[in-house]
Amino acid sequence: MFKKIAVAFIAMLMIVIAGASPSSAKLADGIYTVPYQMNTAGSVNPSIANDYFVKPAKLIVEKGVHTVEVTITNSSWITELTPPGYKKISEDTTADTRTFQFTVADTSKIVEVPMRVEIPSLDYYHSYIVDFDLDDAKATKTGDVGTATANPTATSTTKPTTSMSTATAVAAANTAQAQQTKPATTTATNATVNKTQQATATQVKNPQTSDNLPYVAVAFLLLSAFVMVRLRKQGA
Repeated sequence: MFKKIAVAFIAMLMIVIAGASPSSAKLADGIYTVPYQMNTAGSVNPSIANDYFVKPAKLIVEKGVHTVEVTITNSSWITELTPPGYKKISEDTTADTRTFQFTVADTSKIVEVPMRVEIPSLDYYHSYIVDFDLDDAKATKTGDVGTATANPTATSTTKPTTSMSTATAVAAANTAQAQQTKPATTTATNATVNKTQQATATQVKNPQTSDNLPYVAVAFLLLSAFVMVRLRKQGA
């Protein structure tokens, strides 16, 4: 009897501990700065789009609702951006930046973010999905909800420059262009080689024929002279 009671008590204790652990890991209401990374869909590797997103993010936790606030550079290039609950907060056309918010149900899980990048000057138009990976374990509280706090993205030291992003886009466009033009270049090269081989073969045959002709003529003349001499001796 005692053993059954002990087993039941231990089982109930484990259930209570298991249920309490996730709650204790949740962030309390407040404003936080949180590091994050935009990854290629389905991987832990940073996407090219990661360069457009200023770090860290601002996280607002209020009554169990998690709102992420992020600033992007090269805003004019990113024509579509649709994370869950997307809301544009501000936009600076001169600096080409945009600040927006979106909601996150669970800060420990990946959020898929569909986006589209259009760069007319490079003839680059591409839609893809990136994974928003928020490192909530490194969240730093900066204030309480309802109090004035500085925007952490404004003082970020990891903001990429426009030239870096442009260089990345140029490299991607050049790679795509090189892949498209490679077959044509190979075909042209093969055609040139074939023509060169044909011309070389034609040039080689003619000298060989002309070079052998004098030897045959000389041999024929010598043979004719020898026969004529033999005939004269026999006649004599």
